[in-house]
Amino acid sequence: MDIIYPFLWAFGLCLGSFAGMSINRYQRIYAGEKINIISPSSHCPHCKKSLKPMMLIPIFSYIYLKGKCYFCKKEINKSYFITELIFLAVTVTLIFFETSILNILVLLLIFCFLYILLITDYNHFFLPIELNLTLLFFSICSAALNIHTNITHALFGAFFGYTVLYVINFIYKKFRKIDGIGFGDFILLASLGALYGVYSIPFILFFGSLFSIVIYFFKEKNTDNYVPFGSGLILGAFLIFFLIEIELLRFI
Repeated sequence: MDIIYPFLWAFGLCLGSFAGMSINRYQRIYAGEKINIISPSSHCPHCKKSLKPMMLIPIFSYIYLKGKCYFCKKEINKSYFITELIFLAVTVTLIFFETSILNILVLLLIFCFLYILLITDYNHFFLPIELNLTLLFFSICSAALNIHTNITHALFGAFFGYTVLYVINFIYKKFRKIDGIGFGDFILLASLGALYGVYSIPFILFFGSLFSIVIYFFKEKNTDNYVPFGSGLILGAFLIFFLIEIELLRFI
């Protein structure tokens, strides 16, 4: 197992780099730029020049360039560096808790999509459908590997996760004539239900609601008083992961 550690660290760092890039691009997409996650290739957001391979090495390139673009010398957003450090820490944590390499790889991919959704929803109240559906796919894959639940509980978890929020929103809309929960939150809870199993839904909703309340009081208020409920759900899911790993929670 020791010989594979450098590969896992590199994989985690690359996912961190991808997450930082994705968060930045979704922010620019939200602002109206005609770009997507794939195109154009990695470039400086200030001078728009394409980055050379040596400038794309996670953590080390930021340190080597002293946090500035090689071409225009403008500061690189520190969030890239912080995100890569977070992913390195998560990779080390998963290696400590998990013994299966395949499980670690799948969980890193799931964390990557959850992290992007967390930040994007917090900043823009926006849960990209393509990320949500990809997360759902990998959550079902994790159940096929019996990481946190089995495939039967995962499929029921996805169904009830989606249905619970759909029904709550349906009732709310009947009385208030507007949606109270975004469609992206339905899919997100379906993904989390698939990740942890059907019995996890009440816990995810409970912890997610608590985190959402905390976010509401600490986040700068917007004109519509929206709450990034998806971010709350994801923070609740992270807490549940920790509780499962230290064996305080178990759903199968």
